[in-house]
Amino acid sequence: MAQRGEFTVQNLYQYDESTPARWIFSHIWRYRWFLLLAVGAYTTAWAAFSYAQVLVGQAAEEIISPTSANSLLMIALTIMVLLAIDGFTGLTGAVSAENIAARFEADARQELYASLLSKSKTFHDRQRVGDIMARATDDTSQLGYMVVPGGLLMFETVAGILVPMSFIIAIKPELA
Repeated sequence: MAQRGEFTVQNLYQYDESTPARWIFSHIWRYRWFLLLAVGAYTTAWAAFSYAQVLVGQAAEEIISPTSANSLLMIALTIMVLLAIDGFTGLTGAVSAENIAARFEADARQELYASLLSKSKTFHDRQRVGDIMARATDDTSQLGYMVVPGGLLMFETVAGILVPMSFIIAIKPELA
């Protein structure tokens, strides 16, 4: 879609503007590798945390009726490794999500600036400078907040229910 106006920006990335949801998705999908990394990292974090809880149960059983001298030590070390993996992948997911949010905010601001460049001088004469500056800073920063913590909280809520439930089903389906 070519912009008409006095000034245009060459090689401007085109987003799907047919609906607000598609516009948001096209901005986020531009950084699909960060999105996939965040989803994979958070899923791995929840899986590691959930399996560590299963091993805590096994450690309790081992304390009640020991099977070998080193089995409790091995369970404890495995739990420690799993919780370290949980922490690392949680951090990786958070950094990826923050990266998406920051880039989304910057891209939206750039899109706003490109749109303003295509407007006529009459349009700019009728606008208050403070309103345009507020849109360029405050409104675009809200888009970043929509991704982190907004979207991240929704994903973590779903993953925080589904992943532990899958471990519960794997242990004893009647508990689910």
